[in-house]
Amino acid sequence: DLFATMAEPVKAASTHFGNGRVSATTTASTPKPAAMVLEAAPESLAQGVFLVENHLQHDVDSAVVASFFKDPTGFAVQPAFAFDPAQISLKPGEQMLVRVTTTIGSDLEPDVRYVGEFMVPGLKGTAIPVVLRSRGR
Repeated sequence: DLFATMAEPVKAASTHFGNGRVSATTTASTPKPAAMVLEAAPESLAQGVFLVENHLQHDVDSAVVASFFKDPTGFAVQPAFAFDPAQISLKPGEQMLVRVTTTIGSDLEPDVRYVGEFMVPGLKGTAIPVVLRSRGR
């Protein structure tokens, strides 16, 4: 079961090396969350999946929303994202996978990181860091 494998909390960050080794890293400070990367050639579809969990003591029914996405200079874009499902309905303790798709517009500079996040406003603390990239031509 896919959800059963994702139910355990992560205890340490790990780095995967090309030779198959894994290096576990622990730190005294709170680690920065990993970012979802959505990347594709210009005018192509980028897609990903993320997990949402209701850690609250009550039912949640909320839409998924996206922030603006900014490049390193602060220039902001607001791509159109499609979330499936678009509306999250979860009882306490339930989890749901959400699929996201977007077409990488020709207005994105190739090989530039545009940073933003996806949120479920009804679930506090659910900001998912996202990097949007257009592959070089």
